[in-house]
Amino acid sequence: MGDREGNADAGRRGGRGVLRGGRPPPAAAGPDACSSGSGTAQVLAHFDGDADLRVAAEKLSGDDRIAALDTETKAEAVTRFKKIFADQPEPADLAGPATLPASLWAAPVDGVSSAALTRRLIDELPAAGQVMVPPCPMPTTAQPAPPTEPS
Repeated sequence: MGDREGNADAGRRGGRGVLRGGRPPPAAAGPDACSSGSGTAQVLAHFDGDADLRVAAEKLSGDDRIAALDTETKAEAVTRFKKIFADQPEPADLAGPATLPASLWAAPVDGVSSAALTRRLIDELPAAGQVMVPPCPMPTTAQPAPPTEPS
């Protein structure tokens, strides 16, 4: 993950980037963050390789439209995937660097919509195979289904 002063490896997995002046960002970005501090959804970009991911993170590290960045290399994606599916050996065994992308999450600053940031990143990151606003994680507890009308 890049800090706002150009260090693309500053907060990779387990750390957070920092804004200019050494302050932590007011928003979170990454696979465990649903939205930025303002409630605006983050933007996710996938890359075929870690080198393209690093270039994109360096390019965006000083971008005033972005409150927080996080990155995940292909190897880190495999580790996270295997942790998520630890109790399901079949999916966990299928995961490998060839099957999972490198990823970059960008949380927009207040006043910048995730849709606008998505459009800009599509234009500015040609190496990204996909740029999107990911769905927020589902609740970890089951929610009762709403009542339905008999048919």
